[in-house]
This record gives sequence, structure tokens and C-alpha cells, in this order.
Amino acid sequence: MKRKLLFVWTLFCFLLSSSLCTAAEGISINGYDWQKWSRGSKLAFVQGWAICGKSAYDNLILDLNKWDESFNFLKLQEEGFKDAGILLGGVTIGQIIDTIDKIYSDPRVTTMDISAIMPFVSGRLIQGWSEKELDEITAIYVRLNQCEKKENIPGSFENCSSLRKERNAYLQKIKRK
Repeated sequence: MKRKLLFVWTLFCFLLSSSLCTAAEGISINGYDWQKWSRGSKLAFVQGWAICGKSAYDNLILDLNKWDESFNFLKLQEEGFKDAGILLGGVTIGQIIDTIDKIYSDPRVTTMDISAIMPFVSGRLIQGWSEKELDEITAIYVRLNQCEKKENIPGSFENCSSLRKERNAYLQKIKRK
């Protein structure tokens, strides 16, 4: 009986994650939504996220006639996918859920979409950011998001460029460690 239940649950998670993969464009999840979910719902979401990320990476088109260029492109894409929190190999789903829980417990980011939080998850789990580094990059992103909301006012585009430079410089600094 337990095997049947496990099989049905696994099949359900797979089908749910597959459907989320194709319909993810219209989904928006913030910290308030995340905090309402049960552990099982979070597990299914993270599993779907991981499957979709791996599928996206696996389906990158390579030109076999230009193998060296394609290989370099693939390496760059892999790094970009990891930085964006799309590829999360080498960690457990439980670690990912716990990290998202921790990040969303910060009131500064509860309104941020999950796609904006996943790079923080990757930074903490994959790239080894310390708590202090996570807090500092979160503060920069929060200030940048606030600035970009105000940036919709005509003529205010340049106001956020210094924050973008600060973000990029800080990300480069913690990548080099």
C-alpha cells in the first residue's frame, strides 16, 4: 500500500511540475503566498522548478559544426542559469525550501516574486554566500527595486544606474572569493 501511495504521489508531483513548466509564464508567487503553502506544496513547487530548469538547460541548441563556440556558449549558459537560481544541482529540495523560507522571512522581500528570490537561494546554497553577504545583496536589491518602481517617471532612468553598478560590483566581489 505504501508503495502505491508513493508511486501516486511521485506521479502527481511529476505531472504537476511538468504542467508548471509549460504554464509558468503566468505564475507569480511572492513571500506571502509562499508562507501560506504547506511543506508538500513547497516540495512540489521546488521539484517542478528544478525539473524545468534542468529541462531548459538540456534543451539548449548547440551547433555541432562550431563545437568550440557551442561548448563555450554552454558553459556561459550554465553559469548564467546557476546565478539566476535555475540550476540548483548538488543540494537537496529540503535545503532549497529551508533557504527560501529563511529569505522570505525577511520583511524587505516578502513582496518580491519567487523568480527574483531564486538567485539569492543559488547564491547561498551553490555559491556559498555567507549570511552577511546575503543580507548585503538583499539590501542592494531592495533599494534597486524601489528605485526602479520610481523609474517609470519620465526622465528618471539614470537615477538607478549607480545602484545597478553597486549590485554588479558586489556580485563580482563575492564571486571572486
